[in-house]
Amino acid sequence: MGTGKGRVRWGADAESWACAKAEARSCLEACAREHQTISYSDLCLSVAAVRLRPYSWALMALLGEITSERDALLGVSLAALVVRRDTGMPGEGYFAQGGYPAASKAREAAWREDMRRVCEVYAGDGGDRDAVVR
Repeated sequence: MGTGKGRVRWGADAESWACAKAEARSCLEACAREHQTISYSDLCLSVAAVRLRPYSWALMALLGEITSERDALLGVSLAALVVRRDTGMPGEGYFAQGGYPAASKAREAAWREDMRRVCEVYAGDGGDRDAVVR
């Protein structure tokens, strides 16, 4: 580790970071199968391989890597299931990254459609929009 070859930007070695991504992905896939959202803080608690904090750049990077890998191939984003406790919706970074409309009703409708598609893909049951809970 002295040469830095095994390090990644967020202070974790490559193996720990990969493990953290796998833990987060597994948690999010379980949420999708159950048509449930998860708060940023609860997602952080579900990851043991590295220490993550809600709304940290490291957490955003982890979610970005998850969504740019397999999710991109599936045409969905598991990050749609990660929400703020106070609003029950994703943070601004989610909407900014996806180029969502600024109007809150249009933004919420687009996000709900994202959640429906995620559940459809991961639960394989048609992703009933009304089944997704906060």
